[in-house]
Formats: sequence, C-alpha cells, structure tokens
Amino acid sequence: MEIKEKLLTLFKEILGMDDISETSNIFDMGGSSLTIYKISEQAKERYGLKVNPIDIMTYPTLEKLCLFLEEGTKQKSDDDNITARKNLRNRRRREGV
Repeated sequence: MEIKEKLLTLFKEILGMDDISETSNIFDMGGSSLTIYKISEQAKERYGLKVNPIDIMTYPTLEKLCLFLEEGTKQKSDDDNITARKNLRNRRRREGV
C-alpha cells in the first residue's frame, strides 16, 4: 500500500467521510488540530509513517502532503547512500586499500 493510500484511509476514517479527493483541504473538510494529531499518531502506529502534525498543517491536502513525504523519503534514502559510501571510503583508507 502506497503512502497516499494509507493516508487516504486515515483521512476517511478520522474525518468520517467517504468522498475525499487528493486536492481537498483538511481544514475545509472540518479538520482541526485534534484531527491532525490523530492522523499523525495513527500514521505512526498503523503504518510506521512519521508524519508530524506541522507537516499536515503546512501541506493540508493529501496530494501536497504525499509529495512532501515521498520527497523526504527519497532524500533520506539518498542521504543514507551518501553516508554508506563515506563509511566505505573511510574504512578502505584505514585498511590501506
């Protein structure tokens, strides 16, 4: 299940709505700070997704939030690859390779 599908499920359940589009603003659908907190907590508990409440406030549509989260995941992966290459290079230097 993709990030978008997971979050859409949470949005529907927590907001109590069946018809939510990717461009619907959470605040226009009746969302509040409590709603945002619940989405953040459920995303972590159910799917292991780190979605900060401030991220939902900053990107209040499913479309924008998913783009932000996917970019963050890609950036973390890129950062992990860079770190791994640096560690390998340092180990080779220590070993004289």
